[in-house]
Amino acid sequence: MDVTHFDDEQSRRDRARDLQTGDLGWLTLRLTRDDYYRTPRATVSLIARRLAERTARDNVENDVAVINRAV
Repeated sequence: MDVTHFDDEQSRRDRARDLQTGDLGWLTLRLTRDDYYRTPRATVSLIARRLAERTARDNVENDVAVINRAV
């Protein structure tokens, strides 16, 4: 079963869904099986970096919220 899709309409729907979920705080990383099988370390490193960036940003936002409540 082929689960890939490269048609323009599906790509537009995917991007629209990414924007909607992004507004809800989700992070979408678009990866292919080639990313995983050909460059697994680089792919895992990318995921780890994105998670670390997000964690750092979320911690800063949380700290700002706590400070604002204290003021």
